[in-house]
Amino acid sequence: MSGSLAMDAPLPPFLSLPRGVSFRSIIEERPPEQLKFEHVGENGYAVFSALAVSSRLGSREMERCVKLVKSLVGEVDLGWGSNDNEGKKVR
Repeated sequence: MSGSLAMDAPLPPFLSLPRGVSFRSIIEERPPEQLKFEHVGENGYAVFSALAVSSRLGSREMERCVKLVKSLVGEVDLGWGSNDNEGKKVR
């Protein structure tokens, strides 16, 4: 994204974004008594919660940034059936 902004070049098509880690499987593996609210003061609970929340928020922010950059510099249009749009950027 930074390269596209610096050179005013369109983003590549089909850009895949990194996804946040899903902590659901970890939660399901733990006994329910370990995840009770009474354990909030323990270090592991706080670290786990911080990782889960920051991963989700980071993923959402990345999606927003890509949309904003795409609105500024566009996206490469491969022009699959048309010679008119070949190689041009779409804004």
